[in-house]
Amino acid sequence: MKIWPVAAAWLLLAPAAFSQQELDQSRAGFHNDQGDATALWAERAKERKAARKQTARRAQVAAFAADPAHPYFGIVRGKMFELLRDGQASSMQQAYDLAVSQTPNLPAIPPP
Repeated sequence: MKIWPVAAAWLLLAPAAFSQQELDQSRAGFHNDQGDATALWAERAKERKAARKQTARRAQVAAFAADPAHPYFGIVRGKMFELLRDGQASSMQQAYDLAVSQTPNLPAIPPP
């Protein structure tokens, strides 16, 4: 293998050309950049996971709302949210049942 004279000179001078402090700073900068990239990747992964959870929750709520057994969902959904948020209900069905029972004068829903 042939080494060009300039390359050989650089290889011989490289350790002397850079002080140990400069090398340490360079390495520290590389590790900081690597750490920043890792932190950014982890943050993005958390965001993707939260987005998947939110999508799953929305699908669950949409399925609940579309169920013919819940004809008053559009009217009582705000009350359902309050019941779930305040811990007075532990499931959507329980929140729906409580909200319907606590809402006066619900319109009559014709049978399908």
